[in-house]
Amino acid sequence: MTTVNPIPPVMRLWPIIVFLFGLISARAEKLPDVNVDTVVFKLLGKHSGLIAKGTCQQQQRDDPKPISIPMDFMLSEGRMRIEIDLGAAKEEGSLFDSTGRLKKSGMNRLVKIVRADTGKTLAIFASWNCYVEIPAASIYTDLLDTNKYTLTGVAAGKDSVNGRVCNKSRLLLADKSGGRLSINAWYAPDLGHLPVQIQALSSSIDTVTFDQVKTSKIEAAMFEPPPGAKRYNTIMEMLAEEIKRHRK
Repeated sequence: MTTVNPIPPVMRLWPIIVFLFGLISARAEKLPDVNVDTVVFKLLGKHSGLIAKGTCQQQQRDDPKPISIPMDFMLSEGRMRIEIDLGAAKEEGSLFDSTGRLKKSGMNRLVKIVRADTGKTLAIFASWNCYVEIPAASIYTDLLDTNKYTLTGVAAGKDSVNGRVCNKSRLLLADKSGGRLSINAWYAPDLGHLPVQIQALSSSIDTVTFDQVKTSKIEAAMFEPPPGAKRYNTIMEMLAEEIKRHRK
């Protein structure tokens, strides 16, 4: 009798995990620590309280099939929370995991918490109730420092995002050593010029689109690990131990 591995392969989804969670560096060729979630933080990081639904999309330049995934987003005064369900990822409009294997394995719900105030970045596997600290928090603090990173831009006319008329801008994020990353941003006048779509252009085209945006005070607990969550030292250690445990 053939045994079916209950843990599904996630290699096809690994690029979108990387682009959201920064588990390894290097979307931007000359700004290796910057990816689209750090760009979002650069544009929104000082907001006092923002809650939104959203969609993340990544398209490799040599692959015509983008992968998109819905997300829940929170940001408050240098603290950011992104929650995604890999089981809801879509490729060309069709569910990527049509059999539900990711949900059954517990590998579907991922949360990233960025704390520029404490210098911590957490990657949480919510269904497994465990997490690991990612050594990348300093980039978020640095991005808010105009002496380390500059952001310039030019207006690019009007454009529509989910039926909302926006002012589009072409931006350039640069560091002092000459590293650069091109960004497109769509600002909504009816939301106080808040960027409702942000696109980072490098070896891939990474896009975050916000919807159902509201401002509200956010409880501090939303930027902490879940109660009783087990902490691991590395992503690989966590995956090895949790996959082994859930195979039993």
